[in-house]
Amino acid sequence: MENMALQNAIAGIGLTIIENRSRANVDEEMREDGMPYCKKCNEPLLLKLEFAEGMAERLGKTRYVPRNCACMRVMLAEESAQYEAQKRREEVERGSEIASYSYREQTFSKDDGRAPKIKRMCLKYVEKSAEMADGNFGLAFVGENESGKTFWASCLANALMEKGETVMMIPLKQLIDRMNKNFGEYREETLRKVRSVGFLILDDYGAERETDFSLENAFEIIDARYCAKKPMIITTNLTEDALRNPSDIKLKRSYSRIVEMCPAIVKVEGFERRKEIAEAKKKALAEFLRG
Repeated sequence: MENMALQNAIAGIGLTIIENRSRANVDEEMREDGMPYCKKCNEPLLLKLEFAEGMAERLGKTRYVPRNCACMRVMLAEESAQYEAQKRREEVERGSEIASYSYREQTFSKDDGRAPKIKRMCLKYVEKSAEMADGNFGLAFVGENESGKTFWASCLANALMEKGETVMMIPLKQLIDRMNKNFGEYREETLRKVRSVGFLILDDYGAERETDFSLENAFEIIDARYCAKKPMIITTNLTEDALRNPSDIKLKRSYSRIVEMCPAIVKVEGFERRKEIAEAKKKALAEFLRG
């Protein structure tokens, strides 16, 4: 029984290797030593096994079994790398949350080239994402409505995910609403996500109503991230001076945290990107309908 199990195991391994040979399109040829060789890498396709006495009685003194040549090993290594990459992409997708499709469709390839310094900085941030995470270095994009703040933040979100980082990008108001939905049923779950995700991107910070309730919730989110010592990126209509020198003492707790967590405050000049995109779509539609 033991002999049969061992022989079946060897046969199973051999069949798998033969299948690998077929998938790798290995072309073989017999040579003078009576062994088949891969024509491409010139490695033998069989391995000669010599068994000691005890094993020889069960399997025979000599046995030839299929082996992976260099071509097959390269194929298997590539497949393994692809599998691991796919598994990591799936893990990133599960661990990330991009709250709007409009965020997902913005990438650096869509940059119009009018802010090269900001683009270089964003690309460098992605390139050094491990160092940014370790050092808890965040960014604050400040500027007027439709200036491109959300565009750059979205580009960062997608590029970071492509690199294998988990990202949560969501408007602050939406995050506050989620925390308090159904009398706070999702509060702890939401804050756990805020603390655990690799990079948190809060869009439209300061757009929420400045009530005591919203200010307290905003601080709770900021403080959860601060205590987790993980990077945060925000977009806001607030000016740098307003962040550094809030006029209302109620805002100071959150703003001081933001300034500490986002040492790079990036001013984005207004190009009214959304209006330009809308005009371009309108023009394209008109051309289509005329055609």
